[in-house]
Amino acid sequence: MNYTALSVGLSAAAEMGIMAPLLLSALIIHILRRSTMTTDFNFASDGLEVYDSDKELEASIGIWLHFPNGRKINILRAGGSNYAYQRALSAATRPLQRQILRGTLDTEQFNQLLLDVYLKSVVIGWEGVKDSAGHEIPYSKAAAKAFFERFPEIFDEVRDQAEKLANFQVDQASEVAEHMGES
Repeated sequence: MNYTALSVGLSAAAEMGIMAPLLLSALIIHILRRSTMTTDFNFASDGLEVYDSDKELEASIGIWLHFPNGRKINILRAGGSNYAYQRALSAATRPLQRQILRGTLDTEQFNQLLLDVYLKSVVIGWEGVKDSAGHEIPYSKAAAKAFFERFPEIFDEVRDQAEKLANFQVDQASEVAEHMGES
């Protein structure tokens, strides 16, 4: 039993006066239910493997998206085990919650917000991106931002692919290594 939670609940109940017995009863029931719950379920996974994802692909290794003329962009998943994405999105949208809920957030402002979130937490590298003189441009967030602002359809493709579970499933690891010449 979690006695710390019980003592905190009792303290709160004591401060509440007349509601104390009700709060105390609810707290004790909650703690007892939690102490009898288990998370050690042995679910059958037949047919559900399509929902398994490779946590490393999602959050650290990423996958490579291939574009014309040998350009490749390395991305993490927008969701799943990529908690950096979830934190960045939450932090970026928190000040705009009222506008988002009302539907008054400007589309351009929202797209810029998403681009910044993706640069912080989803796009992690590239290869084959060159300047007009044919020199390869090393990946940086500033360079990627300029690239995606110049080619917004590529950013749309990155967003679409980063959100797809299928791109980050367990069997994708070998395909990523194969594309990178590591197999």
